[in-house]
Amino acid sequence: MNASDVAQQIRTVMLQHFGEEKWILDFNQPIYRREINGIETIEYGSRQPFFGPLLANISSSNLAATEYIQNVESRAFSALFSDGSYAQIGYKFQDGVVSTHRLLFQPCPYDLPVELIQSLPLMDVLETFFESDTDVQKLRGPLRFDFDLRAQNVSHPASHLTIANDECRWAVTAR
Repeated sequence: MNASDVAQQIRTVMLQHFGEEKWILDFNQPIYRREINGIETIEYGSRQPFFGPLLANISSSNLAATEYIQNVESRAFSALFSDGSYAQIGYKFQDGVVSTHRLLFQPCPYDLPVELIQSLPLMDVLETFFESDTDVQKLRGPLRFDFDLRAQNVSHPASHLTIANDECRWAVTAR
């Protein structure tokens, strides 16, 4: 499967499978880029680069609500789900082979009532919860699957699940 096929599969899964069930509030079409040096990338259509510094800011389980809201406002997601959680999906291919991927699921830091999400813009709901004096924030960390052979070393497996914080990497393999 080549990079263009992967981008098409992301579109299909997000729009046909999740979209039919009304699980998606918003979606950024995957952007496919082919560079002169044989590198192909698939990123979400945000103003922020997928493999850039923004993603590094959201790797901690203690994601502040302000950072979460900034990521939603800047559309730094592949899909924004009906519970306020979001996914980021990105791939790099070198000469037709996956060289790097990052697959992230970020839960919403709040338990948002479904009726509010269905009747008001999500940002209005988030800002209401953020400005609330009550302790409604949940400390929910992201689940992030990464693969990068170039970053591999003794304490950093090439393919791993990051959970809780950047130092908690679990090596994963496909069999």
